[in-house]
Amino acid sequence: MYNHYYLNNNQQPSYAGGNYELHKSLCPYYYNFKSGDNFSYIGYYLNEYDALNACKLKFPSKKFNIDGCSHCCPNIHKK
Repeated sequence: MYNHYYLNNNQQPSYAGGNYELHKSLCPYYYNFKSGDNFSYIGYYLNEYDALNACKLKFPSKKFNIDGCSHCCPNIHKK
């Protein structure tokens, strides 16, 4: 199923993995904090893997620190 994906521009603290988290648009962690410049729109993708690959291409300086949200993108969540 296609979804809109967003990257959190705020890096998580080191105790929480130190990553930039990728979220689906209906994720409560995205939806409740989407105001301002907190998130960058990645696009509309069929699955988490495609969104993650696109995100890494769009933000090459962050590519080693991008992770999926454990709640809405568990298939690509690593830490």
